[in-house]
Amino acid sequence: LPCQWGNNVEDLCRGRVQELNVHTKVEHYRFDDMEAFLATLPTAQYTLIVSPSLSLSIPLSQLLSKTCRMTNTSLILCDTFGFEACSFLQVGGEEGHTYRKEAGKDKLSDPITSVYPCLDCADGIVDWEGLKNRFGGVPKEWVAWMIGRMGRGKKGEEWKSFAENTLTSKNLPSSYLTPNHLTTLPTVLYASPSIVPVCAVFGGQLGQEVLKMLTCKGEVAWNFMTFNGETQIAREVRVGPGDGKK
Repeated sequence: LPCQWGNNVEDLCRGRVQELNVHTKVEHYRFDDMEAFLATLPTAQYTLIVSPSLSLSIPLSQLLSKTCRMTNTSLILCDTFGFEACSFLQVGGEEGHTYRKEAGKDKLSDPITSVYPCLDCADGIVDWEGLKNRFGGVPKEWVAWMIGRMGRGKKGEEWKSFAENTLTSKNLPSSYLTPNHLTTLPTVLYASPSIVPVCAVFGGQLGQEVLKMLTCKGEVAWNFMTFNGETQIAREVRVGPGDGKK
């Protein structure tokens, strides 16, 4: 799905993808046609990639997630903003996604079925601090992306106040994102052009996950991926029913 200001890039990419696999059907839609598109989404095995997803309101992105679940469509929402990137992955439909793990040389495990949560599961989290794992606290890229989704349209002091209040309401200190990070975040989230090397690295990581989806070999990242171009660190944020609940 293209960004809201044009589709030249999408037209170019569609042709290149078609060259790689003539059996692949690639379509693109404008965001202002999203609701009409969802009403006609067929029940079939598709992979839908939405970028930049920050152009979607929270209700519309949740509707997209639920519609994909009902039509057995895998969904990837992805954004890069400055040196940071974040994506949401929802694989398979209501019956889940069945795959096999590697179990030694030339061996695969018995089939495993996982039901990936819809986006509203993450949106309902009230304790972001509780998502920390052995690698550290919840990634700041994920926090920035979530605040960006909730704070669309806010600017200046209104944005800063909203972001700080959101952090404290989600059980994180208001200083979790530095003042400079908070100040520049609206610009890099909504207005800045993408940084090509960040897109290349993060796109490669997402490409691996798409291959897992299609081949059903290996566990697809559950269910958020983040990347920081300055530190060169990629993280996974696992969110499921019951996580981050007080």
